[in-house]
Amino acid sequence: MPRDEILVTTKLWNDDQQNVRQAMETSLKKLQLERVDLYLTHWQGVFDQNIIRQLAKKYGKTAAQIVICWNLDSGLVVISKSVTPARIEENFAVLDFRLEKIELSEIAKLDRGNRLGQDPETFN
Repeated sequence: MPRDEILVTTKLWNDDQQNVRQAMETSLKKLQLERVDLYLTHWQGVFDQNIIRQLAKKYGKTAAQIVICWNLDSGLVVISKSVTPARIEENFAVLDFRLEKIELSEIAKLDRGNRLGQDPETFN
């Protein structure tokens, strides 16, 4: 199959946030490719926030489900990944509840405008 007929995706792990270029080069070498089509960032630090834990308890959901729901309700695309069947099912079980507008706002306040890695707008 020609390379231009497939979409190749890999991801940047949290441990590699400060070494994005080297992590990408390592991935390309392992994949034996010159490029990938989609590069995902692994990020889950927000799960430790108090508001997320409170909402998870209120709705009887996991922190991950609260964050997925917030992203969807905010009009964002969510690409969750797991190899654990129970976690995969859990990631999809977010359509049976909705966060209140005030809760969406509280989660949005967690954004401090800081980055763990380079700004994609200025990264070379």
